[in-house]
Amino acid sequence: MSEPEFSVCADPGRLHFDAAHFVTLNNVRENLHGHNFRARVEVFSDRNQDGFILDSTQLTELAAGICTSPDDKALLPGRNVVTLEHDNGWIHVKSFDRCYTLPADNRVIPPISNATAELLAWYACGQLLRELRANSGLGDLERLRLAVEKAGRQWGIYQHEVNNVR
Repeated sequence: MSEPEFSVCADPGRLHFDAAHFVTLNNVRENLHGHNFRARVEVFSDRNQDGFILDSTQLTELAAGICTSPDDKALLPGRNVVTLEHDNGWIHVKSFDRCYTLPADNRVIPPISNATAELLAWYACGQLLRELRANSGLGDLERLRLAVEKAGRQWGIYQHEVNNVR
């Protein structure tokens, strides 16, 4: 008989951010546009010896903190056909036939190839795992799933197996 699996979920309530982005695909770039992104975090474990997997309040607080970083900013891919030039407090973004100039403090440049929902989920998952480790919040966590919604009911999802040796 297999061990039961338990999960804790932090749903969008406070897990949201508004950001601008564009995506490139097949040598075509979308126009710069914005979304009201939402996030959902779920953690799993079959080791529930203390009655809980981890502190769900801490999970929500840390995830909400990660969502504040890109809020009201432009999400620019750090690994792409995009050229980023910094110039005296401004950043010039060049992609194919377009150039945007933004205040340098009004952008987030994650190490992703495109600002898609699934790659944003991957990036945020890595940030959340670092925060959980730094705050001794991994508990009995075995797997973490993070989802980012960019438009009504369109979610990009990343799932990570945690090597949490106690």
